[in-house]
Amino acid sequence: MQVTQHPSFQESGFADLRLAGDELVHLAEASQQVTHDSLVRLEKEIQDYTRTSVDQGLEALRSMMAVRTLPEAVELQYKYNLEAFKDFTEHLQSLHQIGIELSQKAMEPLADCFDGRFTKFTGMRSASA
Repeated sequence: MQVTQHPSFQESGFADLRLAGDELVHLAEASQQVTHDSLVRLEKEIQDYTRTSVDQGLEALRSMMAVRTLPEAVELQYKYNLEAFKDFTEHLQSLHQIGIELSQKAMEPLADCFDGRFTKFTGMRSASA
């Protein structure tokens, strides 16, 4: 039994494979750059928060050293803990939002590639386009 190959594969099949390989290399490079930029941005955000948090802690410590009564110390500690918790949760929400944005940005090259392939093979546009 003889298998008949699609005539265009012999002519352009290897060129298509090479093009697909080059496309994958390009996607990997784009993904690597986006990942690097994303990690740098997250690192900067965490450093900024840490710096601010340490400054606030030192300021609270200075204030604690100036109190004269136990009720004043308890009140000051309570206010500091409340503010620190609020700042921490706001920072986590900010990091979460940044993570979402960076994930979407990292997926853009893959989505564009998928949309192009989907359109090429089906003649239709994908729902994400």
